Parts: sequence; C-alpha cells; structure tokens
Amino acid sequence: MGVGAAPVVRGVQPASFAVVMATGIVSTALRGADLTRFSAVLLAIAVACFAILAAASALRAAAWTLTFTAMIVSLAARAARWPARAAH
Repeated sequence: MGVGAAPVVRGVQPASFAVVMATGIVSTALRGADLTRFSAVLLAIAVACFAILAAASALRAAAWTLTFTAMIVSLAARAARWPARAAH
C-alpha cells in the first residue's frame, strides 16, 4: 500500500457506509417519482462508493488487524448494551 493511501485507508470507519445507504434511499425515491435517469446516476454512485469502501475496509482489516479487530469488538460491545426494542 502506498504511503499516501495509508492514512485514508486506516481512517475508514463503518459509519462511512451511511453514504451508500443514503444514496440508495434517494435513488429509490427518485425511481418512485419516475425520475429514472437521476435514479440510475445515484445508484451508480452508491455502487461505486460501496466498492471503494468495501475495498478500503478489507485493506484496513488486512493491514491493521489488531486495530480493526478492536474496533469491531468495541462496536459489538456497544450494540450489546443498546436496549432491545419491543415488537409492536
């Protein structure tokens, strides 16, 4: 991995995937409003962002295994403390 890319890859957080979800949601809404060209553009952006973030996450996991594992364990511990939502 190049020296210039290392800080970027190391800084990728799971929350970065929110841009993929948000772009997909807006793309779906545009498709529902019959704006298919705009929808297709946003879908392509979402797919490209997902591919880039997935690759960066895989590189991060491979290059900084201990840091990545600690982050995953921390997120899992935090999620375990969240209150369960009752089904209505």
